Amino acid sequence: MSVCATLCSSRSGGEGGDIPGASDEARIKQVITLVAVTNMVLAGLPVKMGVVVVVSMALEAWMAFTIARAVGIKVNAVSDIWKYFGLFAGTVVGVASLVDVKGPFTADQLAVHEEKHCVPSSRYSHADYKWNHAWVLEDVMPLLCPVSYRHKSGAVIWVELDDVAREEIALQLGLDTPDNVEGLDLSNNESEGMIMKAKTASKNTNCTDRSTASYQVPMASDGSIFCPVLCARNNQYTVGVKGDEKRFSEYEEALDYLREMQVAKWRRPNQSGNWGIVSAVGWVVSQEDA
Repeated sequence: MSVCATLCSSRSGGEGGDIPGASDEARIKQVITLVAVTNMVLAGLPVKMGVVVVVSMALEAWMAFTIARAVGIKVNAVSDIWKYFGLFAGTVVGVASLVDVKGPFTADQLAVHEEKHCVPSSRYSHADYKWNHAWVLEDVMPLLCPVSYRHKSGAVIWVELDDVAREEIALQLGLDTPDNVEGLDLSNNESEGMIMKAKTASKNTNCTDRSTASYQVPMASDGSIFCPVLCARNNQYTVGVKGDEKRFSEYEEALDYLREMQVAKWRRPNQSGNWGIVSAVGWVVSQEDA
């Protein structure tokens, strides 16, 4: 299955899968969050866990544009999406196996597949056009909760994750301890077993109610969502408007409270490590594999 099809089917939910009543802006931000799965390509590469591939802003914008059109969001040009990007997203939202790289493709070959990559001929017909390779990804596994990492100055292609990011990703992938992450070699020989372990862990996690196929959680403007891995502080969740906040020890109770709010608000750590209040721009529909 292609990256576009995988992302659309696993998180957008088909006809009923978009953020209920959300604006195109909120839906575009949701797509950008999903596209960032290509920022972390681990399982098919002979690299150590904690090293991620960072895709350029330009390539992510084109991918987001392609997916946005595929799921029916009204976007006429990449410029409609470009304004939502920073230099780098600084967020890991999933893992995948890089199984092949195809290319380089000629301008004629790119023209045949223009409906898939959505790059206009005015760009790829230039002699100096460099984006002429395609990555083939399989076993795409979005994390239930996006994980922020500190992007080191000067890093462009390979980025080493900080310890906090490694720990959070390890928890979501079902690894026992962060120590297992630091020294784990995810070469091709290791990837299949690792993928199966992570899939099993995701089905057993208490982040959502697995008795239903679909599960909605609020998403903030930065793409982060309300979930136990990110939002539990001293085993408590803080939700509500400032000055009238409520604390719950149970995730489901906190989520129920957010559902009753006109605009869901909760506390979670920002990039500086402070626990600030964020507001929902929509609700993301997560879907489990059948």
